Amino acid sequence: MATPTSNPSVQLRVILTSLVFIGLFILTLVFLILAYPIVLAPPPTATPTLTLTPTITPTVTQTPTITLTPTRTLTPRPTLTPSITLTSSRTPLPSETPTPPGPPTLTPAAPFGGQTNYALNMWNEDLAAALVDLIQDYPNTLSPSARGEGDRNYNQAFAYAVFAQNEALLRFPDSRYAARWRWQQALNYARLGDPKAGAAFAALIEVGLNTQQTSLSQLTQWLSQFPFSMKGILTPLRPPAEFYSAHLLELSGRGSAFFLITETSAAFKVYPLLVGFDFSSQKTTPTVGTGLSTMDLPRYRAFRADLNADGIEEIVIYQVNPQAVNWLALPSVFDLSTLPPQALSFDPVRSPFQIGMSYLNLWNIRTESDGGKLLSFSTRLFPTCPLELQRDYGWDGSVFLPYTTTVKVYPYADTLNYCGFLVEHAANVWGREVAIQLMDALLPVWPPETDPEGKAYPPDAKDEWRFRKAVYLAELGDFAAAQAALDELLQTPAISSSRWLGPAQTFRDLYRSPDDLYRACLSTTFCQAGAVLAGQLETHQTQQVSEILSFMDRIGVVRRSTGYFDFDGDGSKEFWFALQHRVGEKLEVWALFPHGERFDALQLQQIENQNPSFSYYDALSIPPVVLLNQRQAFRVLRSPGDRKPYVEAVELPRYYPDKFKDAVAKLEVELFEGAAPDQIYRSLLDLQKTPGLLCRATWSCDRYTYLLGLAAELNGDQNAAVAAYYRLWMDYSKSPFTTMARLKLRSLSTPTFTPTSTSTQTPTPMPSPTATPFVPTVPVPTGATPTTGPFTPTSAPLPTIPSGTTSPYPGPALPTGPVPTQPGPYPSP
Repeated sequence: MATPTSNPSVQLRVILTSLVFIGLFILTLVFLILAYPIVLAPPPTATPTLTLTPTITPTVTQTPTITLTPTRTLTPRPTLTPSITLTSSRTPLPSETPTPPGPPTLTPAAPFGGQTNYALNMWNEDLAAALVDLIQDYPNTLSPSARGEGDRNYNQAFAYAVFAQNEALLRFPDSRYAARWRWQQALNYARLGDPKAGAAFAALIEVGLNTQQTSLSQLTQWLSQFPFSMKGILTPLRPPAEFYSAHLLELSGRGSAFFLITETSAAFKVYPLLVGFDFSSQKTTPTVGTGLSTMDLPRYRAFRADLNADGIEEIVIYQVNPQAVNWLALPSVFDLSTLPPQALSFDPVRSPFQIGMSYLNLWNIRTESDGGKLLSFSTRLFPTCPLELQRDYGWDGSVFLPYTTTVKVYPYADTLNYCGFLVEHAANVWGREVAIQLMDALLPVWPPETDPEGKAYPPDAKDEWRFRKAVYLAELGDFAAAQAALDELLQTPAISSSRWLGPAQTFRDLYRSPDDLYRACLSTTFCQAGAVLAGQLETHQTQQVSEILSFMDRIGVVRRSTGYFDFDGDGSKEFWFALQHRVGEKLEVWALFPHGERFDALQLQQIENQNPSFSYYDALSIPPVVLLNQRQAFRVLRSPGDRKPYVEAVELPRYYPDKFKDAVAKLEVELFEGAAPDQIYRSLLDLQKTPGLLCRATWSCDRYTYLLGLAAELNGDQNAAVAAYYRLWMDYSKSPFTTMARLKLRSLSTPTFTPTSTSTQTPTPMPSPTATPFVPTVPVPTGATPTTGPFTPTSAPLPTIPSGTTSPYPGPALPTGPVPTQPGPYPSP
C-alpha cells in the first residue's frame, strides 16, 4: 500500500495553531502572577499586639465586654420555677430532718499477737450504748452507690442495729438507755418492713400512757418529739360498753400504721390494726402536663361504720394509691366487738375484681333503702372514654360478698371511637354484665365515623355488638332476653347483607333451650365455653358422677381423658377430665368437687397433652400442693363461707431451703427470748456438723460467728467467746458484726518496736529502708485496755461479706469517758 504524501501547508497550519495556544497559556500565567498581590491574595495578617482595647480574643475581665460574635452566657434565669424537661427524672424523697452526725469511728485495723493476746472487756451498759449508737449509724456511712436502688440496701442495713439492740435489751433490760433502744428498734422494724413494728410501737405508746408520760390529749404532740418523721392523727371512736374511751391512732409519713387505743378503769391498751410502713422509694409516676416524675408514697385513709349490724362500728382502712394496679385492693375491716380486734374477711372466690389499669382506690359507705350498709368502691377510669365504676360489697354473716357492679360512661363525640377498647376490656376483664351495661349506653351512637386509626367502620359494625350482646345475655343465663336480642337482630339488621346474620341464625338454631347453651356456645368465639360449662354443671342437681357424665354427653362435652385424684387432701378422690372446647384451643383439665346436693366444676390448669399426671409436692401439707405433669403447681382451697372450691396457683421455691441459715435465725430468736445460752451455744456448734457451715461458700458466716461468741460470752466461757470474736475479726474485717466484736475485745499486751539502725553512713539524709511499723491507737471507754499494735498483714483472707457495701466500714471510735445520755423525751421502759 502506498504511503500518503504530506502536504506542507497543512503542517504549517497545525504548527501555527499550536503556537497560538502556547502563547495564550503563557500570557494567562503572566497575568495571574501580576494580578495576585492585588486581586487574589488574602489581606495581610495583623501582628498581635497588647492593647487596652477590646478584642475578639476571650479574656478574663471583671466587667462584661462587647464581643463581635455571640457567646453563651451563664446568666441565671429570671424565674424561680424549674424548667420542664422532656425526659422524666427520678426525684429523691425529701428528708424531713437532716441526718445528725454519727459517733466517732473506729480506725480500721487487723488483729495482732494471736488469739491469746486478747480478752473480753468488762461489759456494762455504757459500752452497750456506745455499741448500739455505732451500729445504728452504720447505714449512714454507706456510699450513695452502696445504698442500692431506692435506698433498699440502706434500709436493710438497719438489721444490724436490731441485732445490737436485742443484745443490749437482753443484757440490760432496765438500763437508762433501754427506752431509747426500744424506740430506735421500733423504727428499725418499720424501715425493714418487719411486721414486729406494729407491736413494738403499740407497746411503747401503751407504756407512755400508763406511766402518765403523756395523755390522750397530748399524745400526738408527745409522739412528734421522737426521732422519726411521722405524723400522729388521733380520732375518737364510739367505745364499747365496758370501755371509757376508744381512739384510732394513725402514724403517717412513710406509709401508715393504725392502732386502736382503749381506756378502762385499770389502764390503757393499744392494739396494732394495720402496719403499712414503706421506707423504700416508690415507683415514679409522671405528673400530668409536666412529664416530671414524683414519688408516689403509700397513702391510707380510714373511716368507721356498722357494716355487720351488731350495733358497734367497724373500722375500715384502705390504701388510696395501691402499687399493684391489676386487681382491686380490698380494704381491711376490723370488728371492735371483741378484743383484740378481728379482721372481717372477703370471700376469696367472688370478691377479687380485676381492674386491669391504674386507678384511684376510693371507698365509702352506701346505705340501702332498708337501712343496711354496703361497702362501696368507686373510681373514674379511661380518660378518652370517661367511665365511673362502682362495686358494692355486703356482709352475709361470715364474709363480704360482691353485691352489684355498675358502670356509667360519659363518651365524648370526638373520642367516641376509643370506647370500643373499653367495651373489649369490660368483656374480657370485668365480666359480661358490665360489658352489656356499656353496650346499652353506647349502641344508640355506635359506630362513629372512623376508628382510632382513621379507618371507616364497616356498615354492619352495630350488628356485631348486637350479636355479642345476645351471646353475653345467654352466658348470664337470661334465655328469654338472649332469644329476643337474636330475633331483633335477624329481623332488623343494620344492612340487609350484614355479616352477622349467619352467626346469629346458627346460634339461634342451636340455642333452643337453656341446656343447649354449651353446644351453641361452641359455634362462636365470642362465647366463653369454660364459664358456660361450669355454670351448667353446677346447676345440675346430682351427687352421682355417672349422672353428671351422662349430662355432659347430652350437652356435647367431649372428654379426652378421665381419672380420679385427691386434690384437696380430704381423703376422698375427685373425678377429673381433660377436654378441648374448640379445634386449635389448648386442652383443659377440670375436676368435680362435691358441694351439697351438686358438684362444683373447677378448671384446674391448661395442659399440652391429653394424658395429664398428678402428684404431690408435699403430701403432708393440708391442703396439699399438687403438681401437674411435674411442672405446674397449685392447690385447691375452699372459701370460709359456703365452702366453694377455688384454685390457688403456687410458686415453687427456686432454691433448696437453706437449713443452716434458717437454723441460725431460729437460734437467734430463742437466745433473745431468754433461752439458756449454753443450750444455744451447743446447738450452734452442732450446726457445724449438720448441715455444716454452708455459709463458707458465700462468705456469710459473720452472723453465725458473732452469735456463737455471744452465746459463749453470756454463758461465761470467755475463751470460747474470744476465739469466736477473734475468728470473726480475722475473716470478716468489713462486717458490722466485726465492729461489734472488736468492742468486746481488749489487748493484753502491746509490743514495743525499735527501729532498725543502719551500719553504714549515707551521703544524704535519706530514710532507712527499714520502715517503722505503724501502731494505730483506738480510743476506748474508760476501764478498757487500748487495743493498739502494728498493722501487720495476715495470711487469713479478709473478704467482703455480701452486705451491699463496697467500701470498708468506717467504724466510729468510742468516747473515752462515759457515754452521756442523749437528750430526748424517751419514756422509761
